[in-house]
This record gives sequence, C-alpha cells and structure tokens, in this order.
Amino acid sequence: MSLNFLTQTFLIILLVLLPTHFSYVKSDAALIDKACKSTPSYKKCVSIINTDPGASKADITGLAIIALNAVDTKSHAVMDFLYSQEPKTPALKHAFSSCYDNYYAIINADVLQGYQALQKGQPMIAQTSMNDAGNEANSCENEFKGKSPMTSYNTDVHDTAAIASALTQLLL
Repeated sequence: MSLNFLTQTFLIILLVLLPTHFSYVKSDAALIDKACKSTPSYKKCVSIINTDPGASKADITGLAIIALNAVDTKSHAVMDFLYSQEPKTPALKHAFSSCYDNYYAIINADVLQGYQALQKGQPMIAQTSMNDAGNEANSCENEFKGKSPMTSYNTDVHDTAAIASALTQLLL
C-alpha cells in the first residue's frame, strides 16, 4: 500500500511540475520574440540569439550579452579579413589602417565597456558602447569612398550592434 501511495504522490508531483516546465519554456520563447521585435531587424535578432545554446534560459540582460558576443565575434572576423589583405594603393592602405583602428576600438573598448556596464547594471553605458560600435563600422565603410571591399562586414557589424543597442534599451 505504501508503494501505491508513493506512486500516486509521484504522479501528482509530475502532473503539477510538468505544465510549469512547459509554460516556462514557452515563456522564454515569448521573451526572445518580444525582445527581438523591439530591434531594427527581428529576423537577424532571432538568428543571433538562437545561435547561443543558453538563450532559452536568458533574461533580457542575457539576450543583450548574447548580442554583444555576436558583435565581438563578427568584429574579430573583420580583423582576420584585414590581416589577410595586402592593399596595393596608398589610399587602400590608409583605408585598411583606419578600419583596423575602428575594429580595434570595437573589440577593445566598445565591447568590453558593454560587458562591464551590463554586469554592473548600467544599460545606458552598454547602449552607448553598442552605438559607438555601429558608428565605428560605418566609419570604416566611409574610408573607402564608395568602393569598399568590406561592405558586407561593416553592414553586418553595424546591424548587429544596432540589435545589441536595442536589447540594452529594454533594460532602461
């Protein structure tokens, strides 16, 4: 009889906790959906967020950190591209050098400040850092005066920084 009681107790606990678990997962997907709708690019935001395995358990700060990570990763890819190039004209050399400085600032100032600000509960500073990162990407693009071999990189970093900025805006 005690086995039957234990079985019944287990089933009751299971029936109580199981719906709670499913509503929690549904709530996380709803949070990502709602947060990404507040960004300049819903589709890109969802794509960025869903690349992180911990996204389904993240709060808004966690989602902003995931977007910050994406800015960092994409900026490192730009630096790899810059290292691989051997510009042939002085104008291209100058443009690539300026872009190196821009992306160095994104990685070593903007992203780091963004992380620190979010950890300290200062979303306005994190938002400013991500806006700066987007501006740095635009500055790189402008160095080429319309003939940029980096347009796709610069656009991707700019747009990702705009998403990170919008997500930090939700924390204000």
